[in-house]
Amino acid sequence: NQAYTLDGGSVTITATQLADLNYNPGSATMTFTSQGQVPVIGTFTNITVAKDSVASLNLIAPTTNSNGTWSFSSSDPGIAKIVGNSLYPVSVGSATITAHQSQSAPFQSANATMTVTVTAAAPTVGSFANVTVPFSTTGAHTITLTAPVSNSAGTWRYTSSDTTVATISGNVVTYLKPGIVTITANQAAAGNYAAVGPITMTLTIEGTPVLTSISDMQKVY
Repeated sequence: NQAYTLDGGSVTITATQLADLNYNPGSATMTFTSQGQVPVIGTFTNITVAKDSVASLNLIAPTTNSNGTWSFSSSDPGIAKIVGNSLYPVSVGSATITAHQSQSAPFQSANATMTVTVTAAAPTVGSFANVTVPFSTTGAHTITLTAPVSNSAGTWRYTSSDTTVATISGNVVTYLKPGIVTITANQAAAGNYAAVGPITMTLTIEGTPVLTSISDMQKVY
């Protein structure tokens, strides 16, 4: 017939009396409220981290005037996983991190939340080398672009700065006349990697001079 308070809050207590020879069983309920002091909790700051930029982050509990121990949980372990007080970015997205402080007399338990946002990582991209090609009146006037090396699987797209000199379809450049154009490459976001670009290179189409014959010359003295 004794109640022990474990934390601040309210509970319903049900008293049940068993039946005897003259009476059926019965019950009655009451609400028991334990009013522990509410601890003063500091700020639990939001975090933004790029995927693969760090293996894990050490979570810092909010400041408090209670001695209760802290524990952490994630609303989506598929985005941010918690082990002890370490946060592991798993995939791109956002999750709510809850810091729970246990009851410690005279203070009741308390919670604080923050949002962790895992952004796409910047891919590692190689160079986009300049190209020089000759322009002739015969033969094919096309070249196939070689995309920069990238650890992302994102699709590359290319544009030409002057379509009167060179046009692009997919990764094939058709050059129409001698000149110089800037080819711009952009890679789309894919998986855990962000989009990248613009990356540029210079395409130089060198014209071939057309030489006509020169009449013989004679000097008369």
